Order: sequence, then structure tokens, then C-alpha cells
Amino acid sequence: MLQITNASSLGKLDIRRGTLTLNSGTVTVDRLIITNGSSSLFNFTAGLLRSSGITVSNGVAFTVGGGTSVATLDLLGGTHSFANGLLLSSNANLIGSGTIIGSVTNFGGIAPGHSAGLLAITGDLALMDSSVLTMEVGGPDTNQYDRIVANGFLRVGGLLSVVFTNGYTPEKGAIYDLFSYGSISGAFSQTNLPTFQYAGTDWDTSHLLAPASDPLSGSLIFIPEPATGMLMLAGAGVVWARRGRRKQV
Repeated sequence: MLQITNASSLGKLDIRRGTLTLNSGTVTVDRLIITNGSSSLFNFTAGLLRSSGITVSNGVAFTVGGGTSVATLDLLGGTHSFANGLLLSSNANLIGSGTIIGSVTNFGGIAPGHSAGLLAITGDLALMDSSVLTMEVGGPDTNQYDRIVANGFLRVGGLLSVVFTNGYTPEKGAIYDLFSYGSISGAFSQTNLPTFQYAGTDWDTSHLLAPASDPLSGSLIFIPEPATGMLMLAGAGVVWARRGRRKQV
């Protein structure tokens, strides 16, 4: 285990020359800096990297995972800049919360928060066909469930799994504003949603991957079955208020 910090929580792991390889164990840093071009490399094949801030601008995508053992990048809040993008291999996981400057390509797993959590991505997000996206819901408010904001293009694929936590039971008409995006294409190959012991309820997924122009885009809605037009109009008023708060994040 390697931990780099100080009393001000500004400890830096600055890779100026050579290659740092992480293939097991845990590295926890306040800031990871990889900015010296091809002389500055991080070979992250397996293990756990935890950081409150990352800056990478060495000409290549920051790659998590070598394709065999599990590699996990845990964002502890803060800002994480990847000039050439962040790539999650098939054996990799991205967890935690924070702002990612750059684009993200995911062949592995993404699970925001610890939970709940927000991943804000300034660029594009590509969820490839092998990917798994896990979103946890522990309540009806935006700070009680996982969210992903991609300011650019969202490419959708793979598995979406929504999990209730902390013994939460949804109220009818609850709206979970899981995603925000500039534009969107694709579809999940599989969607696993919680099931219920009581009758007369269902999920409305019609807005989950709707165009960004839809005021309910990115939302998963828990409704009485069948849904009524009046309920949907009432729900629209609720989601506008919630999306307004989220857009300020």
C-alpha cells in the first residue's frame, strides 16, 4: 500500500520520468500528476487507485486495467483531467464521485458514488457493449441516488443495473433523474430494474434514453400501472424542478 498526503491534503505523486506500474495493492494520493509527455507513464494493470485529483497530459489515454485482473479507479471528489481521454478496459471499474475533464470510454464497469454519487463528464461518454453501469437509488432526492452528467455525446450499450439501497421503497410517481447529456444514441442490451412484491406498479423507461430536448430525458419513473396522462403531467412538473437543481452542480 502506498499513501501520499500531507496536513493540507495536497500531497502529490508527480511522475516526471519513467514508468510507475500498479499491478496489485492500493495507491491513495491527494493528487496524481502525469504531464511530462512520453517520459511520464503510469502502467495501471490491476489493483486500486484512489485520488482526489488527477492531471494527465502525456499524449496517450489514461488506461485502467490490463484485461486480466481487476483494476479500480476510485475518484474521491475533486477534478480529474485526462487530456487524451480515460479508457476503462474490460476488467476495470470506475467508482466514486467527481468531475472528469475529457471523454470516457467504458468496456468495464461504472458505479458512481459510494453511494450516492455524481460523475460529471465534460466530454463524451461511450458505454461499450461489454460494459456494466450500476446505479444505486437510496431515496427520491437527487443527493440520494447515483447520477451521470455527460456534457457531450452519450453512446449507450451494455447492461444497466438499477439497485435500491438502505431499504428504500419508492413512492408512486417518484422520478429518478439518472442521466443528463448533450446528445445520445444507442440502447442498453439489457436493463435490470428492481421488482416489487405489490401489484399495480411498473417502471416507465420511455424517457430514459430520450433526446436531450425532452424535459424528462434521462429519467426513470416509478408509476402506478397503467400510467395516466394526468400522472405524467404531474411528474413533468416535478422533474423540471429537480433537473433545475442538478444543472447547477
